[in-house]
Amino acid sequence: AQEDAPSAGIVLKGMMESLNLEDVRAEKLAERLDFYASAGLNTYFYAPVDDVARTAKGWKFLYSDREKQNLHALMQLCKDRNMEFVWTVDPGNDYKWDESDYNFLKNKLVIMYHEGVRSFALAFSGADAAHDRMGQLKNRLDEDFVSQRREPVSLLVMQDMCVVDYPSVSADPRRLLQGIDIDEKVKEMAERTNSVICN
Repeated sequence: AQEDAPSAGIVLKGMMESLNLEDVRAEKLAERLDFYASAGLNTYFYAPVDDVARTAKGWKFLYSDREKQNLHALMQLCKDRNMEFVWTVDPGNDYKWDESDYNFLKNKLVIMYHEGVRSFALAFSGADAAHDRMGQLKNRLDEDFVSQRREPVSLLVMQDMCVVDYPSVSADPRRLLQGIDIDEKVKEMAERTNSVICN
């Protein structure tokens, strides 16, 4: 995230799960969350690749009642383990950087806030997501969305976050985090932002 994102000196150590939706259902996630918590992680980034309501395929659409129930269950699982649930949106190149799409994005965050989400991440994978544009977008959303909420809300921009890809062979927590060579750039980013995310 941007350097000032971890507030009050919080060290952000998180897991971003870009698995398929079926692998992040509440009934399948509890054991993995136990494992993540036991490994000292304090943040869970929800980012299934096939969740159309958070990706370029359909980020302007709403969740069904069944999907909302699963999200509520995931949030409760995280809360029970003192882990922060972060809903991650990635409109990719579908985001047009105009006023209409800005309002869609802001309203989507408001809707997710009313569903109980208090931590959000912008993870634009599109080629148009230039650094300065992302910074401007975050600043505007901080003013129009974050500061307007009754309860504290956090908003991260993943572009500058230190994300480490760990090779894994399944969604089984005992076979995740197989290890990786962390280069100097990754180490420097982790120290500068006081944070790291495993993907």
